[in-house]
Amino acid sequence: MTDLDARLDGLRTAVEAAERFISPSLVGTANGLLTKAGERSAAGSELTAVALAGSTGSGKSSLFNALTELELASTGVKRPTTLTTTACVYGDVDATQLLDWLGIVATRRLSHGSPLDERPDDAPGLVLLDLPDHDSVVTAHRDEVERLTARADVLVWVTDPVKYADALLHVNYLRRLTHHDAVVLVVLNQADQLAPDDVDRCAADLSRLLDEDGVGGATVLATSAMTGKGVDVLRDRLVAAAHEKRAASERLGADSAALADRIRAELDLGPERRTGEPSTDADDVVLAHLHLDQREQALTQRRRHEAEAALRWPLPGAAVEVPPTQD
Repeated sequence: MTDLDARLDGLRTAVEAAERFISPSLVGTANGLLTKAGERSAAGSELTAVALAGSTGSGKSSLFNALTELELASTGVKRPTTLTTTACVYGDVDATQLLDWLGIVATRRLSHGSPLDERPDDAPGLVLLDLPDHDSVVTAHRDEVERLTARADVLVWVTDPVKYADALLHVNYLRRLTHHDAVVLVVLNQADQLAPDDVDRCAADLSRLLDEDGVGGATVLATSAMTGKGVDVLRDRLVAAAHEKRAASERLGADSAALADRIRAELDLGPERRTGEPSTDADDVVLAHLHLDQREQALTQRRRHEAEAALRWPLPGAAVEVPPTQD
């Protein structure tokens, strides 16, 4: 059994034990993650799906073109330019099942090993996705970003010197990615618009914001799709991820750890085991607190609160303040 299998089994046990005490939506999220894990494994764990996500005007599609060294994604004045996701598959691999699972339409599936490309593939198994803009005014575009950023193995968030501190990016996306540092890269694109010292200052400020978001360990890179600055560095990172073939399991493990944190928060469990020894595994923390006596106590308390809310009066046994009598 792999570490990921053990973590998912622990999560499954925790959800089964805590199901009566946590919100139905959280139970649904947990069951969805367990389903996703099985589907992702069946889609090909030897493949690595990397999503390029970003805001309008960040140069995301230009960066996609620079990474692939092909004019695959449309760029232009009209925004958003990416109307639906484009996938570029590297190497002589069959990524059909993965692309089907990701929901990439057949006409937007391209091969890096096409006759147009004379450079040999150095990242077999890499599937690079160019997503629509996450701040698009078109609801369908935002929905596609939500769906694919939830399924991709590695997330590359592309921003620029103007929008790198945009609350929409940080609140709606990056703050949801606690535990995901290993599979998140944040790219400060259009670095050619800044002086070298200003690039360093922007990158440092972006790192500070990521630390506040809870993903301070995420990689930050400065790039310019226009001049090619930093593109090779980013490509090397993605090639390395494709060769290591760990990103899929790392993403699922991070999802599991983040979900265990949410379960623990809803159960109002502390950061330590019942023995008093701190745990380094979020799933273990949940399981360690789910003893029968505590579960029954929590159930009794919940039932009392529900009944009191319905009757609008404390039940027998609850503390009631009685006004003093008049002599």
